[in-house]
Amino acid sequence: MTIQQDAAQALSLMDLTSLNENDTEQSILALLDSVRPEIGLPAAICVYSRFVDLVKKRTETKKLAVCKSCNSDKFLWWRTVIRLGA
Repeated sequence: MTIQQDAAQALSLMDLTSLNENDTEQSILALLDSVRPEIGLPAAICVYSRFVDLVKKRTETKKLAVCKSCNSDKFLWWRTVIRLGA
């Protein structure tokens, strides 16, 4: 495998995650803008549930998954994968 193929495979095994308390629509859109399909796609985009619709709309033409995280008392309880395009 070439280094590019290795990088694409590594990216495909990782989530691109933003679970900051101060996340905004703008910060999530910046996160999405950092995705470079020509290099490789992440396994999923992981955000708080309030940003799931925003991510779905922005990525509807890409084959990406969205993980929504639910946080209670600042403790991560679970992540649910929502497959886009399914």
